[in-house]
Amino acid sequence: MANVQFQAAHTLQQHPSTPHRLQALQHYQSGLQDFSALVASGEYEPLTLLSALFLLVQFELRHTDNVDGIRSHLQAFGAVLTLVPGLQGETELEYRNVLNRLGLWLTYMDAVAATWDLGGGVMQTVLANHGPQALDRVFAESREAGQEIWGASYPTAEALDDLQNRPAFDLYHAAHVLRYYVACYRLAVEDGHGDSELRQHIEDTISEVYRRDIA
Repeated sequence: MANVQFQAAHTLQQHPSTPHRLQALQHYQSGLQDFSALVASGEYEPLTLLSALFLLVQFELRHTDNVDGIRSHLQAFGAVLTLVPGLQGETELEYRNVLNRLGLWLTYMDAVAATWDLGGGVMQTVLANHGPQALDRVFAESREAGQEIWGASYPTAEALDDLQNRPAFDLYHAAHVLRYYVACYRLAVEDGHGDSELRQHIEDTISEVYRRDIA
């Protein structure tokens, strides 16, 4: 409903304070509260919950440039990320790779939002609680998400396409993690606390991504 209301306001080229936009924000905040309550209850199906979080973050990415009231991400990020199997070392779980890949897309979107000072909570939680190696492991283990969905009927052509696109997805993953670090460094510099260690990490990562891209 929040996305529909904002789309209506955009189509009508309305000012951010118009009823459509205000109603969209109300829908978003209501959904946020329901989502947090569901996480707290513990009564949910992992794939459904991650899908709901995906929609909430997508709303933030598309519309928070027009809504001054949204300046932070979900309170429940830490709890939701415990559903990503690869971060917890779980090996036997239905649609494990799909859940891993969905969790990754959330971190990517959050890294993009961090560029505009809106996000960063998802990536920060992952890196603080599990470290960058865990995120890379989840990425590597989630390569088989497509095959997991298709099962025995997985087309050979699709498998070949996945294999050919692997280098591009490797670069995509590395670039989004790098994007988050760059956003962190920029904010540190703006606050007058430039972190030379973080700067060096960024430079080393850029060099590594560049070597990987031309290899």
